[in-house]
Amino acid sequence: MSRSELIVFVKDPARDRVKTRLGSRIGTPQSVQFYRHCLAVLSDHLSQLQSEGLEPRLALTSAEPSDELKSIFGDVPHVSQGTGNIGQRLNHIDAERRKDGVERLLFIGSDAPSLPLDLIREVWNSLENHDCAIAPAEDGGFTTLGARKALPDLEQVRWSHEKTYEDVKSVCDAHGWSQFEGRTWYDVDRWNDVQKLMVDLKNRQKLGPAENALLSYCSSLAPLD
Repeated sequence: MSRSELIVFVKDPARDRVKTRLGSRIGTPQSVQFYRHCLAVLSDHLSQLQSEGLEPRLALTSAEPSDELKSIFGDVPHVSQGTGNIGQRLNHIDAERRKDGVERLLFIGSDAPSLPLDLIREVWNSLENHDCAIAPAEDGGFTTLGARKALPDLEQVRWSHEKTYEDVKSVCDAHGWSQFEGRTWYDVDRWNDVQKLMVDLKNRQKLGPAENALLSYCSSLAPLD
């Protein structure tokens, strides 16, 4: 079986600015605590996926995780994101991990705490028959990107833009790659996304402890205006 890794782009709440758009609506301390809850949910999800053979690796903005990040993710290995725009960082990590013998790489962020594990599994499994797989986000970006060979140059993609997903697809099309399109999901960046998240979690048949804690915290929040 080909070696696979799940690369998770995370910010370190002890060092990085997090959830600034949400913070402008609910306050910075509250948005940082919200992000900590999101990371705890993500940690539980990574443990489950690891038990199924998909090895997680954190992509950090710094060389080493803070003690706070270690307390959330334990001994999950990490890699530096490098510098530049998101495309340059994706290309940097992709090249570094493939040098180490990884054949299939999946990339996700840490802004979609309700992202279904089945969606990640679907993208992962699709790489058996496709060169790449992308699950779009409602805001025009993507929640999941997977490839079974080295990513093409993504520097010129319009990042954090409503056309980001279309740009990435166009780059892959230009290289003749076969593509799988996953289900559309959403990131949680604004107050209305938090409200949508609460509805989503309340409708789930079963929640883990971290998900229950996230739902409880969301229920305690209120916008400043």
